[in-house]
Amino acid sequence: MTDLEQARALTERLRRRFHDRSGIRWAIERKDDRSMIGTCGYPVIAAAANRGSIGYELARRAWGHGFATEAVEAIVAFGHRVMQLRRIDALVMTGNAGSTAVLRKCGFAREGVLRDYALFNGRYHDMEMFAHLHRDTTGAGQPPAPLA
Repeated sequence: MTDLEQARALTERLRRRFHDRSGIRWAIERKDDRSMIGTCGYPVIAAAANRGSIGYELARRAWGHGFATEAVEAIVAFGHRVMQLRRIDALVMTGNAGSTAVLRKCGFAREGVLRDYALFNGRYHDMEMFAHLHRDTTGAGQPPAPLA
C-alpha cells in the first residue's frame, strides 16, 4: 500500500468479510515488542461445505524464526475446533520451499499441482495444493469437538 486510503479500503473489505463470515484475517505480532510482522487467516471460508483455505505472509526479516509455523498451527486449530472445518487447504507457488516446509511441519499433505493456476506480475504460475483434514489429526470421521 502506498497511502492511507488503500489501508482503509482493505480494512473495510476485511471487516465486511468477517461480518458475512466469508473470511477472517489476523495480524501476526512479535511477542517481545508487539510489532506487526505479517498476517494470516482464512481468505476463503465455505461454511456450508465445512472447509476453508488459509493464507499467510511475513515480512522478510521474520522468515526462518518459526513465526509462520506458530501462526499456521494456531489458525488450523481454530479452524477445526471453533469453525468446525473438516478440510483446510493452502496453495503454495511451486518452488516456495519455505512455505512448503511450514505446511508439512503443521501436518498438511501435498495433494498435487494446479498448472498455470495463479497470475502474479503478469505471469502464470503453477501452485501446489496442500490440505489438512480433521481426521488426519484425530483419526476420526466425526466433526471436531468445539473448544470448551
